[in-house]
Amino acid sequence: MPKYKPLNVQSGNWLPPGLLKKEVKMPKLKTKSYLKKRASMTATGKIRVARNAHKKLLRNKSKRANNAGSKPQYLNENMVGQAKILAPYGLK
Repeated sequence: MPKYKPLNVQSGNWLPPGLLKKEVKMPKLKTKSYLKKRASMTATGKIRVARNAHKKLLRNKSKRANNAGSKPQYLNENMVGQAKILAPYGLK
């Protein structure tokens, strides 16, 4: 003899009464903090990152290097897939 009465005799569900109504939610994925702080997404979907070596010792660098450092740099197509895994819900 079954422990629970069937909820729906036609379909033959032998589950406890509260179990059918619950929805199982997938856990949220966390965005990696280091990517949030260092990258942002443009309106076209490119990922903008800051250029390296543009924070310290700027007096010792050439004018051309300093000007190049102020321009945005974008991730290449090989790295975009990795960045989307690390930030599953996108970047600001």
